[in-house]
Amino acid sequence: MSQSEHFDEEEELTLSISPSARPRRVIKNTNSKRFTEEEDAKIVKFLAEKAATATETLPKMAMCEEFVKLTASQRKATGINNRFLHIGPKIQKTEHLDTETKVRILFAWGFPVDKHFLEHLRTEAEVNVDVKNRITLFKGNGLELPSGEHARKRPGRKATVFTAEEDAAILKFVADRADLFLEGTMTVKAIWNNCKTECYSTRQWHALYGRFRGSIAPVMHLREDIDTVTKVKILFATRISVDPKFLEKLRAEASVKTDPRGRIIEYKGNDGLDLNMSYRTQDIRRKRAAATALSAPEPPIAEPPIRVIKREPSPDLEKFQENENKSIVRNVKTEGEETPDLFVLKHLERRRRSTSLTPNIDVSGLVIHLLNFFKTQNSLDQNQQKKNKKELLKKIRVILNGTEDPELAMLAQQMEFTSEEDTDICKYLAERAVEATARFSMNTFWQEYVDSGRTNRTNEEISQRFQAHLAGNIHGMNEFDVPTRAMMLFATRTPVSGAFATLVEEEKILNILAEKCTFWTRPVTLKKLWREFQSRYNSMKAFAIFQNEFKHNVAPKIENSARIGLETRARMLYVTRTSISRRFMEEVNRESDVEVIVNNRMRIIMIRTRDEEENENRSESNGMDSMEDSVTDDIYDGPTIQEALEKIVLGETDEKEVHVEWPDDILNSELLNEEYRWLSAELVD
Repeated sequence: MSQSEHFDEEEELTLSISPSARPRRVIKNTNSKRFTEEEDAKIVKFLAEKAATATETLPKMAMCEEFVKLTASQRKATGINNRFLHIGPKIQKTEHLDTETKVRILFAWGFPVDKHFLEHLRTEAEVNVDVKNRITLFKGNGLELPSGEHARKRPGRKATVFTAEEDAAILKFVADRADLFLEGTMTVKAIWNNCKTECYSTRQWHALYGRFRGSIAPVMHLREDIDTVTKVKILFATRISVDPKFLEKLRAEASVKTDPRGRIIEYKGNDGLDLNMSYRTQDIRRKRAAATALSAPEPPIAEPPIRVIKREPSPDLEKFQENENKSIVRNVKTEGEETPDLFVLKHLERRRRSTSLTPNIDVSGLVIHLLNFFKTQNSLDQNQQKKNKKELLKKIRVILNGTEDPELAMLAQQMEFTSEEDTDICKYLAERAVEATARFSMNTFWQEYVDSGRTNRTNEEISQRFQAHLAGNIHGMNEFDVPTRAMMLFATRTPVSGAFATLVEEEKILNILAEKCTFWTRPVTLKKLWREFQSRYNSMKAFAIFQNEFKHNVAPKIENSARIGLETRARMLYVTRTSISRRFMEEVNRESDVEVIVNNRMRIIMIRTRDEEENENRSESNGMDSMEDSVTDDIYDGPTIQEALEKIVLGETDEKEVHVEWPDDILNSELLNEEYRWLSAELVD
């Protein structure tokens, strides 16, 4: 038997020990003979029977296992699959099968079509193939196969395409169990394993979860068979970004607060639904811990005894006072000892669990708030910072010693600012910041806010709230435009992130372009805009970087800059040769006083006013003769730029005597001189 004959056989590798005590490789054939003609005939018959009713690509490995059971074959499914792949492409060359059967087999099993057979089929029917020459569409000779793409499948792998029935089952499961998602007592894996069981799905839990987050949840707000409360619960619990239009609808009926990624973190509805992400996280941890303790078969491990803290200052607290400038969230251990700040938080949590403190005060959150507070005092002088730190450490000692203090309750209340209060603070800051010419004195500023009667809180409460929670979020407050946010950061001395600095720079470029586009009557090069940007803002940015940022970041924003008028945006796109969308073109032509004309690359080549359009239409209706005369008059019969430059360089004429339609930006720049040098060198050579 030749080596090539072994390709159709299944082999099994075993190890045996030779007399020399060395393991040697032994090949054991599980199939002692090649495929017979009878087996091949059964395979062809099976292929034809399955293909007769198939409307999409069949799973080969599953079909091979079915063939083994049906024919009681002694071979393995992998061997049958290899034979399928060997025989299938050759079926189109056989003569004992009709054309319809061949086409059905090639389509259903995803075998590639020979180019000669494909040419023969296309003479009688409409045939489409993919890049691998597999049939995706066949119409003709009384046979019509559905259109579709062949899925890339490995043998035995389940299809990756979800059906409409599967999507409906997943959505029904999620909608029926919105409260279960909200409680958070079960892990994601446990929830979606339940979905797999109840929906009778053969897919893995992570495939169902990924389908929901990637395809079903983004369009869930469009479903009318699910009420708004259920949608909000699901979006809140699963941490999925909310569609902007749906978010506007929610905010019209409730108070909704989102993070920079558009996910709901706080919701207060008129129907009584109250959701808060910070409280929910703590509740979930407690519920899961309780559920784990109840479900665990072994008895729970006893907590270490609570350390009794005396009323006099402990060494740990003194050590904490020495390290007060260090970060408060560090899961670091040095030489087996906990960091002082972590030590404080752990003891506070133990005291809270033992209910030795006032139950209505969130001690852990309160202390984190206190420790965060003195980290945000950079705007104050050193003496004031030290004074604030001493006061805060006194309050921490009060908590450690378990003494009830009315000031603690007041501080706890300070943490419970509503979203309406936060919004009002930011609005007041924005109104004052846009008019500011210098940085604010923050104590005076917040006192003016309190005196305005817009809040019942004290100056210190507002200041602490702003420093701890609002200042760091100014960058992402999309309800204010970029210049307003920049002024808010400037007036309050808040550090600027790198991403927001880039956003401000892009806004500067848009401002220059909006100002200059009314004077530039022709498209200009980006170098001209770059030079203007350099001279105005003393920028040292290289042109290559400027060009790349403009192309990828600034140009796509011009269309949607709502603060700039439609006509101005159209002129900005025209002078920068930026492609526009058909929607924007229709909007300009419909709602502005100008009309734009674009080329086949959707770039504006002309902007004309309504009066110019009417005059042009009137001139076109004056008759064929006048139109021909006007066309003849418009023909430019002077020298080309190349000819004119040659005459100027050779001294045959003066530049002023040459009438060439040169753009103004060329005449007013150094580009013409560069042409002189280039042409002079060419003529001398």
